[in-house]
Amino acid sequence: MYCNTRQGLVLLVVLAMASVGSTRTVYGEKVSIAGSSTVLPIVAEAIKEYRLLHPGTEFVLGGGGSGNGIKAAAAGTVQIGMSSRALKENEKASGLVPVKIGYDGIVLVVHARNPLAALSSQQVVAVYTGAIANWKELGGADAPIKVLSTNERHGTFDGFREHFRLEARPEGQEGGGKYLSFKRTGGQFGPVKALALDGNEAVLAAMMTKPNAFAYTSLGAALRVLANGQAPVKMLRLDGISPTVAAVLDGTWPVIRPLLVLTLGAPQGQAKAFIDFLTSSDGQQIVERVGYIPLAPAKGR
Repeated sequence: MYCNTRQGLVLLVVLAMASVGSTRTVYGEKVSIAGSSTVLPIVAEAIKEYRLLHPGTEFVLGGGGSGNGIKAAAAGTVQIGMSSRALKENEKASGLVPVKIGYDGIVLVVHARNPLAALSSQQVVAVYTGAIANWKELGGADAPIKVLSTNERHGTFDGFREHFRLEARPEGQEGGGKYLSFKRTGGQFGPVKALALDGNEAVLAAMMTKPNAFAYTSLGAALRVLANGQAPVKMLRLDGISPTVAAVLDGTWPVIRPLLVLTLGAPQGQAKAFIDFLTSSDGQQIVERVGYIPLAPAKGR
Protein backbone atom coordinates (compact mmCIF):
# COMPACT_ATOMS: atom_id res chain seq x y z
CA MET A 1 0.00 0.00 0.00
CA TYR A 2 1.47 3.34 -1.07
CA CYS A 3 0.70 7.01 -0.67
CA ASN A 4 2.21 10.13 -2.23
CA THR A 5 3.36 12.85 0.13
CA ARG A 6 5.54 15.94 -0.22
CA GLN A 7 8.36 13.91 1.24
CA GLY A 8 8.08 11.39 -1.61
CA LEU A 9 6.75 7.94 -2.02
CA VAL A 10 6.16 6.28 1.35
CA LEU A 11 5.73 2.56 1.76
CA LEU A 12 3.15 1.65 4.36
CA VAL A 13 3.65 -1.88 5.58
CA VAL A 14 0.49 -3.04 7.33
CA LEU A 15 0.99 -6.23 9.36
CA ALA A 16 -2.60 -7.42 9.29
CA MET A 17 -3.86 -10.77 8.16
CA ALA A 18 -6.45 -9.14 5.94
CA SER A 19 -3.64 -8.27 3.54
CA VAL A 20 -2.33 -11.79 2.92
CA GLY A 21 -4.16 -12.13 -0.35
CA SER A 22 -1.42 -10.26 -2.20
CA THR A 23 1.75 -12.31 -2.56
CA ARG A 24 3.84 -9.88 -4.62
CA THR A 25 4.98 -6.32 -4.08
CA VAL A 26 6.82 -3.79 -6.24
CA TYR A 27 10.06 -4.50 -4.37
CA GLY A 28 9.88 -8.28 -4.17
CA GLU A 29 7.94 -11.21 -2.82
CA LYS A 30 5.69 -10.89 0.22
CA VAL A 31 5.79 -13.84 2.64
CA SER A 32 2.69 -14.45 4.78
CA ILE A 33 3.13 -16.26 8.11
CA ALA A 34 0.69 -17.06 10.93
CA GLY A 35 0.17 -19.39 13.88
CA SER A 36 1.87 -20.29 17.15
CA SER A 37 2.36 -17.54 19.72
CA THR A 38 5.33 -19.57 21.00
CA VAL A 39 7.12 -19.59 17.64
CA LEU A 40 6.11 -16.03 16.75
CA PRO A 41 8.90 -14.25 18.75
CA ILE A 42 11.52 -16.32 16.94
CA VAL A 43 10.07 -15.52 13.54
CA ALA A 44 9.64 -11.83 14.37
CA GLU A 45 13.31 -11.50 15.31
CA ALA A 46 14.39 -13.55 12.30
CA ILE A 47 12.41 -11.28 9.96
CA LYS A 48 14.37 -8.26 11.20
CA GLU A 49 17.70 -9.88 10.39
CA TYR A 50 16.51 -11.50 7.15
CA ARG A 51 15.32 -8.18 5.76
CA LEU A 52 18.76 -6.69 6.34
CA LEU A 53 20.13 -9.39 4.04
CA HIS A 54 17.14 -9.32 1.63
CA PRO A 55 15.68 -5.79 1.75
CA GLY A 56 13.29 -6.50 -1.12
CA THR A 57 11.31 -9.05 0.87
CA GLU A 58 8.23 -8.07 2.86
CA PHE A 59 6.42 -10.11 5.49
CA VAL A 60 2.88 -10.28 6.79
CA LEU A 61 3.08 -11.82 10.28
CA GLY A 62 0.17 -12.85 12.49
CA GLY A 63 -0.43 -15.09 15.51
CA GLY A 64 -3.63 -16.96 16.30
CA GLY A 65 -2.19 -20.14 17.81
CA SER A 66 -0.78 -23.37 16.39
CA GLY A 67 -4.18 -24.70 15.34
CA ASN A 68 -4.92 -21.62 13.29
CA GLY A 69 -1.45 -21.63 11.74
CA ILE A 70 -1.80 -25.27 10.69
CA LYS A 71 -5.25 -24.67 9.20
CA ALA A 72 -4.16 -21.52 7.37
CA ALA A 73 -1.12 -23.23 5.86
CA ALA A 74 -3.17 -26.27 4.83
CA ALA A 75 -5.76 -24.00 3.19
CA GLY A 76 -3.06 -22.01 1.40
CA THR A 77 -4.15 -18.71 2.95
CA VAL A 78 -0.63 -18.22 4.32
CA GLN A 79 2.64 -19.45 2.87
CA ILE A 80 4.14 -20.47 6.21
CA GLY A 81 2.33 -21.75 9.29
CA MET A 82 3.86 -21.84 12.76
CA SER A 83 3.24 -24.60 15.31
CA SER A 84 4.55 -25.48 18.77
CA ARG A 85 3.31 -29.06 18.54
CA ALA A 86 3.78 -31.98 16.20
CA LEU A 87 1.25 -32.48 13.43
CA LYS A 88 -1.64 -34.86 14.02
CA GLU A 89 -2.22 -37.72 11.58
CA ASN A 90 -5.09 -35.98 9.78
CA GLU A 91 -2.99 -32.83 9.44
CA LYS A 92 -0.10 -34.79 7.93
CA ALA A 93 -2.52 -36.14 5.34
CA SER A 94 -3.32 -32.60 4.17
CA GLY A 95 0.04 -32.26 2.45
CA LEU A 96 1.79 -30.07 5.01
CA VAL A 97 5.58 -30.25 5.15
CA PRO A 98 6.91 -29.44 8.67
CA VAL A 99 10.42 -28.17 9.38
CA LYS A 100 11.82 -28.13 12.92
CA ILE A 101 13.50 -24.89 13.94
CA GLY A 102 13.97 -25.59 17.66
CA TYR A 103 12.55 -27.02 20.87
CA ASP A 104 10.73 -25.75 23.94
CA GLY A 105 9.56 -27.11 27.28
CA ILE A 106 6.16 -26.69 28.91
CA VAL A 107 6.58 -25.59 32.53
CA LEU A 108 4.39 -25.00 35.58
CA VAL A 109 4.27 -21.54 37.11
CA VAL A 110 2.92 -19.82 40.23
CA HIS A 111 3.13 -16.28 41.58
CA ALA A 112 6.57 -15.35 42.87
CA ARG A 113 5.21 -14.98 46.43
CA ASN A 114 3.84 -18.53 46.48
CA PRO A 115 6.05 -20.68 48.78
CA LEU A 116 5.51 -23.80 46.67
CA ALA A 117 8.68 -25.02 44.92
CA ALA A 118 7.76 -28.38 43.38
CA LEU A 119 4.89 -30.63 42.31
CA SER A 120 4.47 -34.18 41.11
CA SER A 121 2.65 -35.05 37.90
CA GLN A 122 -0.10 -36.61 40.03
CA GLN A 123 -0.59 -33.32 41.89
CA VAL A 124 -0.77 -31.36 38.63
CA VAL A 125 -3.55 -33.61 37.39
CA ALA A 126 -5.32 -33.32 40.74
CA VAL A 127 -5.31 -29.51 40.53
CA TYR A 128 -6.63 -29.39 36.97
CA THR A 129 -9.36 -31.95 37.64
CA GLY A 130 -10.40 -30.31 40.93
CA ALA A 131 -9.28 -33.06 43.32
CA ILE A 132 -6.99 -30.44 44.91
CA ALA A 133 -8.57 -27.01 45.13
CA ASN A 134 -6.76 -25.19 47.97
CA TRP A 135 -3.10 -24.28 48.29
CA LYS A 136 -2.99 -25.61 51.85
CA GLU A 137 -3.35 -29.13 50.42
CA LEU A 138 0.02 -28.57 48.75
CA GLY A 139 1.72 -26.96 51.74
CA GLY A 140 0.80 -23.39 50.88
CA ALA A 141 -1.59 -20.78 52.25
CA ASP A 142 -5.26 -21.43 52.98
CA ALA A 143 -6.51 -19.98 49.69
CA PRO A 144 -8.37 -21.35 46.67
CA ILE A 145 -6.24 -22.20 43.64
CA LYS A 146 -7.04 -20.06 40.59
CA VAL A 147 -6.40 -22.41 37.69
CA LEU A 148 -5.29 -20.89 34.37
CA SER A 149 -4.92 -22.47 30.92
CA THR A 150 -4.19 -21.45 27.38
CA ASN A 151 -7.17 -21.90 25.08
CA GLU A 152 -7.67 -24.78 22.66
CA ARG A 153 -6.09 -23.02 19.67
CA HIS A 154 -2.61 -23.15 21.16
CA GLY A 155 0.08 -25.81 20.89
CA THR A 156 0.93 -25.28 24.56
CA PHE A 157 -2.59 -26.43 25.44
CA ASP A 158 -2.23 -29.57 23.30
CA GLY A 159 1.21 -30.37 24.67
CA PHE A 160 0.09 -29.99 28.29
CA ARG A 161 -3.12 -31.97 27.80
CA GLU A 162 -1.43 -34.82 25.94
CA HIS A 163 1.46 -35.18 28.39
CA PHE A 164 -0.79 -35.34 31.45
CA ARG A 165 -3.41 -37.43 29.60
CA LEU A 166 -6.17 -34.93 30.13
CA GLU A 167 -9.27 -34.11 28.14
CA ALA A 168 -10.89 -30.66 28.18
CA ARG A 169 -14.24 -29.17 27.32
CA PRO A 170 -15.50 -25.56 27.15
CA GLU A 171 -17.53 -24.39 30.13
CA GLY A 172 -18.84 -21.15 28.68
CA GLN A 173 -18.12 -17.60 29.79
CA GLU A 174 -18.29 -15.84 33.13
CA GLY A 175 -17.37 -12.25 33.87
CA GLY A 176 -15.98 -11.71 30.39
CA GLY A 177 -13.71 -14.79 30.51
CA LYS A 178 -13.87 -18.20 28.84
CA TYR A 179 -13.43 -21.34 30.93
CA LEU A 180 -12.45 -24.99 30.49
CA SER A 181 -12.89 -28.08 32.65
CA PHE A 182 -10.53 -31.07 32.59
CA LYS A 183 -10.68 -34.81 33.26
CA ARG A 184 -8.33 -37.75 33.03
CA THR A 185 -8.93 -39.85 29.93
CA GLY A 186 -11.75 -42.24 30.80
CA GLY A 187 -12.70 -40.29 33.94
CA GLN A 188 -15.26 -37.65 34.85
CA PHE A 189 -14.92 -33.91 34.31
CA GLY A 190 -13.95 -32.18 37.52
CA PRO A 191 -15.63 -29.21 39.18
CA VAL A 192 -12.79 -26.75 38.62
CA LYS A 193 -13.14 -24.19 35.84
CA ALA A 194 -9.81 -23.06 34.38
CA LEU A 195 -9.69 -19.56 32.91
CA ALA A 196 -8.71 -20.04 29.24
CA LEU A 197 -6.36 -17.33 27.99
CA ASP A 198 -5.05 -16.52 24.53
CA GLY A 199 -1.46 -17.72 24.67
CA ASN A 200 1.58 -17.90 26.92
CA GLU A 201 2.03 -14.16 27.32
CA ALA A 202 -1.58 -13.73 28.43
CA VAL A 203 -1.13 -16.48 31.03
CA LEU A 204 2.04 -14.91 32.41
CA ALA A 205 0.48 -11.44 32.46
CA ALA A 206 -2.48 -12.79 34.46
CA MET A 207 -0.07 -13.83 37.21
CA MET A 208 0.51 -10.15 38.01
CA THR A 209 -3.03 -9.73 39.36
CA LYS A 210 -3.72 -13.30 40.52
CA PRO A 211 -1.38 -14.24 43.39
CA ASN A 212 -3.22 -17.56 43.92
CA ALA A 213 -2.95 -18.60 40.27
CA PHE A 214 -1.50 -21.85 38.95
CA ALA A 215 -0.72 -22.34 35.26
CA TYR A 216 1.36 -24.01 32.61
CA THR A 217 3.25 -22.06 29.95
CA SER A 218 6.20 -22.09 27.56
CA LEU A 219 9.69 -22.37 29.09
CA GLY A 220 11.00 -19.82 26.60
CA ALA A 221 8.21 -17.35 27.38
CA ALA A 222 8.74 -17.76 31.14
CA LEU A 223 12.49 -17.23 30.80
CA ARG A 224 11.89 -14.02 28.82
CA VAL A 225 9.58 -12.45 31.38
CA LEU A 226 11.88 -13.49 34.24
CA ALA A 227 14.90 -11.98 32.49
CA ASN A 228 13.03 -8.74 31.81
CA GLY A 229 11.31 -8.56 35.20
CA GLN A 230 7.96 -8.31 33.42
CA ALA A 231 5.90 -10.61 35.65
CA PRO A 232 6.22 -11.90 39.25
CA VAL A 233 6.29 -15.61 38.39
CA LYS A 234 8.18 -18.67 39.58
CA MET A 235 8.70 -21.94 37.72
CA LEU A 236 8.19 -25.16 39.69
CA ARG A 237 10.17 -28.38 39.71
CA LEU A 238 8.19 -31.26 38.22
CA ASP A 239 8.77 -34.78 39.54
CA GLY A 240 11.99 -33.57 41.11
CA ILE A 241 13.41 -32.03 37.91
CA SER A 242 14.20 -28.32 37.63
CA PRO A 243 12.78 -26.47 34.58
CA THR A 244 15.92 -25.37 32.76
CA VAL A 245 17.26 -25.17 29.24
CA ALA A 246 19.84 -27.78 30.27
CA ALA A 247 17.06 -30.22 31.23
CA VAL A 248 15.53 -29.81 27.77
CA LEU A 249 18.92 -30.21 26.12
CA ASP A 250 19.67 -33.49 27.89
CA GLY A 251 16.09 -34.75 27.54
CA THR A 252 15.36 -35.06 31.26
CA TRP A 253 12.61 -32.41 31.37
CA PRO A 254 9.30 -34.32 31.15
CA VAL A 255 7.44 -32.07 28.68
CA ILE A 256 9.42 -31.18 25.53
CA ARG A 257 7.84 -30.19 22.22
CA PRO A 258 9.15 -29.26 18.75
CA LEU A 259 8.88 -25.77 17.28
CA LEU A 260 7.83 -25.98 13.64
CA VAL A 261 7.27 -23.95 10.53
CA LEU A 262 5.24 -25.64 7.81
CA THR A 263 4.20 -25.19 4.23
CA LEU A 264 1.67 -26.78 1.91
CA GLY A 265 3.97 -28.95 -0.16
CA ALA A 266 7.67 -28.26 -0.43
CA PRO A 267 8.48 -24.58 0.27
CA GLN A 268 9.26 -22.41 -2.72
CA GLY A 269 10.81 -19.01 -3.41
CA GLN A 270 11.30 -16.60 -0.55
CA ALA A 271 9.33 -18.86 1.80
CA LYS A 272 11.97 -21.55 1.28
CA ALA A 273 14.80 -19.05 1.60
CA PHE A 274 13.39 -17.77 4.89
CA ILE A 275 12.93 -21.28 6.30
CA ASP A 276 16.50 -22.10 5.27
CA PHE A 277 17.58 -18.99 7.19
CA LEU A 278 15.73 -20.16 10.31
CA THR A 279 17.61 -23.47 10.28
CA SER A 280 20.97 -21.85 9.45
CA SER A 281 23.61 -20.97 12.04
CA ASP A 282 22.36 -17.36 12.16
CA GLY A 283 18.76 -18.47 12.52
CA GLN A 284 19.59 -20.92 15.28
CA GLN A 285 21.37 -18.17 17.20
CA ILE A 286 18.08 -16.24 17.11
CA VAL A 287 16.21 -19.28 18.45
CA GLU A 288 18.61 -19.42 21.39
CA ARG A 289 18.64 -15.66 21.95
CA VAL A 290 14.84 -15.52 22.19
CA GLY A 291 14.95 -18.16 24.95
CA TYR A 292 14.33 -21.43 23.14
CA ILE A 293 16.52 -24.44 22.41
CA PRO A 294 18.24 -24.67 19.01
CA LEU A 295 18.32 -27.84 16.95
CA ALA A 296 21.94 -28.95 17.13
CA PRO A 297 22.42 -29.42 20.91
CA ALA A 298 19.08 -31.19 21.53
CA LYS A 299 20.11 -34.81 22.16
CA GLY A 300 18.07 -37.64 20.77
CA ARG A 301 15.15 -35.48 19.57
